[in-house]
Amino acid sequence: MGVPSISQPIMRDQELLAPTYNLEDFPDQVALLLPLSGDYKREGESIQNGFLSAHYSLSDDKQGIKKIKIYDTQEFQDTVAAYDQALEDGADFVVGPLLQDSVNNLAKKIAFSVPVLTLNSLDNDEPLIRMYQFSLSSVDEAISTSNKVIIDQNKIGLIIAPDNEWGHQLEEIYTTTLESMGGVIIESQFYNQNEKDFSSELKELLAQNIDPQEHRNDQQVLDRFKASNTFLSIASNWFEIKQTKIAKTTSISLWRSLENHILPSLGHRPIDKITAPETI
Repeated sequence: MGVPSISQPIMRDQELLAPTYNLEDFPDQVALLLPLSGDYKREGESIQNGFLSAHYSLSDDKQGIKKIKIYDTQEFQDTVAAYDQALEDGADFVVGPLLQDSVNNLAKKIAFSVPVLTLNSLDNDEPLIRMYQFSLSSVDEAISTSNKVIIDQNKIGLIIAPDNEWGHQLEEIYTTTLESMGGVIIESQFYNQNEKDFSSELKELLAQNIDPQEHRNDQQVLDRFKASNTFLSIASNWFEIKQTKIAKTTSISLWRSLENHILPSLGHRPIDKITAPETI
């Protein structure tokens, strides 16, 4: 069935359980592999601070980990060398690396004597012994936050992102993801990541008369919003709900009928532009 290729991103469970601390076999020494210098220093430091804050927020009797040793992956020839150094220093659990290129490099080991929890995912889905992938990728973040935005009934927005490769990638991911869910990004603005005052970028947006609150009913915005609601988008959302209420074989047959007889001619059309004679 062709549903997965066009269905909307899956909503994440909003009723996450609170963490429990009844684990008995904490590793004695954990190695944290992060980029703490170079282009991704800020991201690495953020994760380092969060990791250490979470650890030291626990009372002494719940701090199962006795030692945390931190390694700057940018100081090693490759990630394999950083991992090997951590093991030589006595680590019995490794967290990281963060960057996808580093994870791909580490995967060359194929099997690991000490388990590793990476903070990104491999290019392929090939499983590796004792490598566990916990992705913090921009795509996952965009899908998660876009879900929240749409759930809160906020469908019109602006994007303000750093003026670098990562920022432009984020802008593209958020725009594509939000619009696939029925939202609209009406303008994007990029800022110098070395600056701390972003008022000039905000003033520039407002100077263009782009204020989502004041111009929510602006005809141009409405036109763009309607254009994003194609028959395919509406049909996909409807089918996601419908297939949970009917038998699997019936849902497969139903979607195939849509694919074969309706979507080829009407799938790309805005829903409000389809006329009655076209549906006959």
